[in-house]
Amino acid sequence: AAAVGGAAAVGGAASGGGDWGWQVSGCSGRSAACPEVRVTERILLLETHQADGKPARAWLEQSAAGLGLVREGFGAEPEFLPLVLGSVQRVMLRYGGPPSEELVSTVLELAPELTLEDQSTLASFRFRPRYDVIAKDYLVWRPRDAAPRLELAVSVAAALTHLGRAARALAR
Repeated sequence: AAAVGGAAAVGGAASGGGDWGWQVSGCSGRSAACPEVRVTERILLLETHQADGKPARAWLEQSAAGLGLVREGFGAEPEFLPLVLGSVQRVMLRYGGPPSEELVSTVLELAPELTLEDQSTLASFRFRPRYDVIAKDYLVWRPRDAAPRLELAVSVAAALTHLGRAARALAR
């Protein structure tokens, strides 16, 4: 992937982090089929609208049950895809690239929004190049012993959806 650059980051982080309280991962309500799981961190990867105008979102969620991708609004029911350890790191190694010189300081100043199992962190930011009218959301992965890498958050969401569904199919 090429370095990202051309203008300064726009606004703050593209998603929220921190403690979200009691949430149910991939469930529309609390029931025996959807037990309470304490969500400790999550980071929004994708937010769009369907043809009928309803919102659709995908986010990474770290809870007591582990790391997973939650997709809500893409089908009749929310979908929770547990991720195999190292999935996010592998996606970022494959598709992520170094920030451009113009963005290095912005990327290094971002507060971590989610900590992965290997203690590397994820953060997000919105970026609009000078020549574009639409800002795009980027995911930044900061390994503990290497330079940060960034990639379009929508691309990361697509890759993790594929990996999560493949892992779920193999587990059956």
